[in-house]
Amino acid sequence: MYCNNTAFKRRLIKEDPVEKEEEDDCLFENQESENLSEIQPASVIAPPKEAPKKARISRPPKRNASATRSVAESSGSASAYTLASPLTNLPEFFDLVLKAMSLKVRPSTAVAYRKPLLEEWQDFCRKNRHRYPVDSRFPLTVGPTKFVLAFFKKSVLKRTYKKSISMETDVRTRIALRNDKNENSELTLLEIVENAPSNKNGSKKIIDVPLGVEAVNQYKKKALIVVYDYQFEHRAIPLASPKKNKELLDLIKKYEHDLVYDQVQTNADMAAHCVSRDSYKSGKLIRMLKNLWVSNSETGLREMFSISSRHHMLLRDQDLRHLNFADYKVKTTLNKEGEVKFACAMRHENVFRCSFGAFAFFMFSLHQNNGDFLKEHRWHNWKVLRGRDSPEKSLSGATQWKITRKALTGEAVFRTRVTHGGRHAGGAMEAEGLGIPFDLIKRGGGWKDRLGRLETHYLGKLPSSFARGMAGFWEKPFSLARNSVSPTLELQRMVFPWIESYFGEGNLEWEAVCEKEMKEINENEDEDDNSFNLDVENEADPIKFVEEDGRMILKEPKGKGKQKVVQNSIDTAKRGFLRLLIRCRRIILQDAAVYLYFNKKNKHLNTSSPIF
Repeated sequence: MYCNNTAFKRRLIKEDPVEKEEEDDCLFENQESENLSEIQPASVIAPPKEAPKKARISRPPKRNASATRSVAESSGSASAYTLASPLTNLPEFFDLVLKAMSLKVRPSTAVAYRKPLLEEWQDFCRKNRHRYPVDSRFPLTVGPTKFVLAFFKKSVLKRTYKKSISMETDVRTRIALRNDKNENSELTLLEIVENAPSNKNGSKKIIDVPLGVEAVNQYKKKALIVVYDYQFEHRAIPLASPKKNKELLDLIKKYEHDLVYDQVQTNADMAAHCVSRDSYKSGKLIRMLKNLWVSNSETGLREMFSISSRHHMLLRDQDLRHLNFADYKVKTTLNKEGEVKFACAMRHENVFRCSFGAFAFFMFSLHQNNGDFLKEHRWHNWKVLRGRDSPEKSLSGATQWKITRKALTGEAVFRTRVTHGGRHAGGAMEAEGLGIPFDLIKRGGGWKDRLGRLETHYLGKLPSSFARGMAGFWEKPFSLARNSVSPTLELQRMVFPWIESYFGEGNLEWEAVCEKEMKEINENEDEDDNSFNLDVENEADPIKFVEEDGRMILKEPKGKGKQKVVQNSIDTAKRGFLRLLIRCRRIILQDAAVYLYFNKKNKHLNTSSPIF
């Protein structure tokens, strides 16, 4: 604790803890009477005689605080108080304030409050108390309101400080206050820096800038509140606290509004206004996705799927770029710790922002005519967002950044972390606005902080509740109006027409699986759902897949002389992906009807196609 009184500091160090505690109590109880106070009784009250104790250097005698107060009260009123000492000795009062403050804030904060605030407040009181209706007995009282406002207007809000500006980097700073008397308020930062002095090595310019509103609140208003609270605890103050002073709060708000900011932008992509918190509302998201839908670009549907997925599934950019076709219905991407991550999405009630629909049309643009890529030996390593050189190499981060930035800037959305926007300031913030609990948002985005073993190891991995909320059905049951119309099976087979014959012509088992998927039969009601042969009629000896030692084993009736066939996970992933494409048939046809109704066509969806 900082203290100007050397003897007082030495005494605090030498005395034993018990006596130190007693001495502290004495000092605080008598702050209104004699020792280190802004007031003292007109008549000195002699302390009761006590047995002499060990002499200590500069130790003040103890006073009976209760006796002092009782005598002062019996003497009449506050008229018994006079000035304790000249204002030049009042820093000792601040020592007591800082000592009490140290119990509430850190020592470094207490020192920051003392210099320059408490000293400025003392100096302002010395020079201006006589101009306001202030009780001379309490020269440092935080009040009245007019006096506090004058302190801020004449001292605090007029302060400036030196700031070094480097013109070789992006700079955004306060340059002036907006008022009629300030000529700098009309100047730009470049104009101010041009005539400003340089530092010693000439690398930076030094300019005077006003205080920020954070400094005004932290080191001015809050510090005065500490002084007020200390005074209020030791005597009655009929004045309002700076915390509740509406006129003071309005003054600080006006100051914040009048601050003039300017910037020097050397890199257009890293402008100061393009901060990570800059968000976009749902309206801008829909307009972005609409523009991507109707564009003639080869990457339009791919980027529509990317932006929608990052927003609704809170996917990281690297998660999306490293996604394989085999990841669907089997697993999701591995993060850097090697853990399996899951994400899911439901069909959105607004067709323009439906990530499931965007994925379906993206697959339609890639695989409508054939599924030959599934016959490749390493098809399971093919990327959904593939690079230019090889289907096993993902789209580069730079390419993804450029395409996403173009879509965002088209709607005047500027960000530093372009491809992280949907996860950070888009989907997460919208989920909070929808009322989705934080624990569900964390599970939806894969954030693990404050999640226990129950959530990370035992509960279901798919964040279905989060997906339902992001689809627009958090406060109402899931009911998709466009799904109430079922396309005919014949029409559905026109989308990805090669699927039924993928495992060979006339494969009744697979055709039955495809038909059940198109009819959206609840798989939970069929215990044989995971088998290849699903209730195929007229089959005397059905073939089923069962799991043994982590492998899918093809079980057949004994006595036919056939060896068992091992069904590996790659084949399982292939069937799962094909079943997903079958589900996409219904989605494509239903969403296409809505797009055509709103006259939103593109090169993949138009009335010239026999499908639509």
